[in-house]
Amino acid sequence: DAHENFYCVAAGNTFGTGADNEYTGRYQLDKASMDRFVTIRVNYDKRIEKNLCGNNDALIEFAHDFREAVNACGISCLFTYRAVKRLHKFVDYMSKEEAIDIGLTKGLAADDIRMVYNKLKKPGNEWAEALKRVSDL
Repeated sequence: DAHENFYCVAAGNTFGTGADNEYTGRYQLDKASMDRFVTIRVNYDKRIEKNLCGNNDALIEFAHDFREAVNACGISCLFTYRAVKRLHKFVDYMSKEEAIDIGLTKGLAADDIRMVYNKLKKPGNEWAEALKRVSDL
């Protein structure tokens, strides 16, 4: 028997409907399993991101702006918690441009990077300006 304060919480990158463009290795859950859960969308939490990157507000602002720009462009490029942490660590050893190139955009075409940059709402951010220079690499 479950304790009276027990709650079951399951997390996943998809909604149980199987693979999508970003998460290709996911299996579809059967309808009986799906019926047992409600779906709650959880977005990125700035408090968690601050913790991951030493309160680097410029990086967090860029991450949120980048996510919106990528969605507006219809381009697939994930700026996950892992990417926030990765960029924060990489700049100890390399330029922001190199960190973005290998830690975030990972081979996106220069035209796609320019398109994302042009959709940023805060292009003056130091990380945004580094993104602009990545398209010139």
